[in-house]
Amino acid sequence: MADDQQLWGKLKRGDRNAFDQIYRSYADILYRYGYKFSTDTNLIEDCIHDLFIYIWKNRNGLANTTAIKPYLLTSFRNRIIKDIKKGQKTRLEDKAEMEAHFDLELSKEQAIVQEESIIENKEMLGKAFNQLSPREKEAIYLKYYNQLPSDEICKIMNISNQSFRNVLSSAIKKMRGKILK
Repeated sequence: MADDQQLWGKLKRGDRNAFDQIYRSYADILYRYGYKFSTDTNLIEDCIHDLFIYIWKNRNGLANTTAIKPYLLTSFRNRIIKDIKKGQKTRLEDKAEMEAHFDLELSKEQAIVQEESIIENKEMLGKAFNQLSPREKEAIYLKYYNQLPSDEICKIMNISNQSFRNVLSSAIKKMRGKILK
């Protein structure tokens, strides 16, 4: 966290190397996260580039942060949702299409190497995950895939800590119920 604070401080002072380092470190993470909202790769890439252009142009006025990843995820989430809403004129939560994009990501190498029982468990987990609402999928994705702390996830998802706990608890109960059947 101290490294993030120092790196962010350098960026705010106009250090181009710090900006490049932040971009290289987080662009892929933002891309994968953006793909959960839309399969339009041009939209995702445009939002990432727009975000970093905004950060560079407005670096002097940016808030201080001790954790760059959640700061960028929050900013990117807000930007991509706004662009999706603007482009499609529908509410993101109403898009049935979004549900399909918060799939578990299993590498082909793992599937080949793993024992059959592990593969079966992952299939059960994937089926249970696909039964969740988009909000529950996002909470699981941020908590367990990105391993972010709860308070940072609350900021990213723009919900209270209690709401996040409720969403996460509901998701886990639903998944457990599907798996234990």
